[in-house]
Amino acid sequence: MKLHKLLVLMLAFGLVFSSKATLFAQDDDDDNGTQMEEMDEEEWQKQMDELNGQKAQLTQKLADLNKEIDALKQTSAQKDKDIEKCDNDLYAMVGTTKSGVADFRKKIRRDREKDQQQNRYTG
Repeated sequence: MKLHKLLVLMLAFGLVFSSKATLFAQDDDDDNGTQMEEMDEEEWQKQMDELNGQKAQLTQKLADLNKEIDALKQTSAQKDKDIEKCDNDLYAMVGTTKSGVADFRKKIRRDREKDQQQNRYTG
């Protein structure tokens, strides 16, 4: 039992020691492991200004693209309305409606199936 307590104590000590060593081992490395330079306030401000400029450009580009998307959606909706009007005009020319054409197709399909069944029995 004493051996068990000794192992637990050593394990706990090892965990505490390794976590403290990890905290002290951290430095100013970037993601690539290279040492980062410290920058003064002027350099930091210059970099912040550049990044804010890039942000403004990208925000404007995003706004422009969203406007273009909205315009294309409106154009698409108008084209859909135009197609529907053309279809309705075509149905009116032949004296029917979209549902009338669908009913006619069902009748044709039913008649063809009936003819195929009759041909099987007489054929």
